[in-house]
Amino acid sequence: PRLSAGRVQSVAVRLIVDRELERIAFHRAAYWDVEGGFRAPGGAFDATLVTLGGKRVAGGKDFDAATGRLDPKAAGAVAHLLEKDARALVARLAGKPAKVVSVEKKPYNERPSPPFTTSTLQQEAARKLRFAAQRTMRAAQRLYENGFITYMRTDSTTLSNEALAAARTLIAREYGKENLSPDARVYATKVKNAQEAHEAIRPAGAAFVAPRDLPSEMGEDERRVYELVWRRTVASQMVDERARGDRRRDLPDRRQDHRRPRLPPRLRRGRRRGRRGGRPRERARAAPHDAGPGPRRRAPRRGGPRDAAARAADGGRAHQGARGPPPLQDRA
Repeated sequence: PRLSAGRVQSVAVRLIVDRELERIAFHRAAYWDVEGGFRAPGGAFDATLVTLGGKRVAGGKDFDAATGRLDPKAAGAVAHLLEKDARALVARLAGKPAKVVSVEKKPYNERPSPPFTTSTLQQEAARKLRFAAQRTMRAAQRLYENGFITYMRTDSTTLSNEALAAARTLIAREYGKENLSPDARVYATKVKNAQEAHEAIRPAGAAFVAPRDLPSEMGEDERRVYELVWRRTVASQMVDERARGDRRRDLPDRRQDHRRPRLPPRLRRGRRRGRRGGRPRERARAAPHDAGPGPRRRAPRRGGPRDAAARAADGGRAHQGARGPPPLQDRA
């Protein structure tokens, strides 16, 4: 007879088994590209090799996951760089002048992100605040119990009419009607089989409490999580961002209160990229499950016993440690 571990556990086990079968059937394929650092009168910038000899440099989509080989359909249209090819190309191009032949900036419109669900709140808190899911939900629980946010366990992105009116009134008053969406934005839930028993996570009430006005009994974690919820809810009813290329735009703070966080029209996802020199960079197609067989390469820890020994052997010279994460900031 067929056994069941429960309506949740059985499905979870099936997903794990299917994923493991995909991982076992996966074949690796190595390919390289080249990234260079350039200096110009207008400033420094990085560029990645796109074409070589009139052919596009091969990427992950050009390989067959079942065999790990280059797709026969793309074999004649792409240049497959191996490590020796990439290093030879870098040695040939290093130090030679380059010329910018064209600069293209495409206009784009981007809608604000939808209000938070439980999962997206945890993801955003992890990305911006470095909070674990448990820490985020503990702060959200306190905010809910004290009446500052709506129920924090939900899979819906829908806002009630009361929330829509509160957000739109706040935007028109604080940021001007030019930053208010002409019509109320309604976000459809993209999660399959979502129950949508509750509305999205938002500030409670018919008028949203500003983050700076939370009472003193709310801790720092609660304040930071509430600010995330407040920003996302208000930004969800703002106009689309319209820009050309890499231009950035911030909304004016009409109350001239420097303690009040500035609210962008939407919160862009992304991470700050570090500088890289002109050197080949390996890109290996990762298996569907990252925890593949074999040891994982780890970066050396700074400040441990080995570093102390290295400093002593160097005559006490200081070793530069790894830089920490960039400061948290909203990118508009």
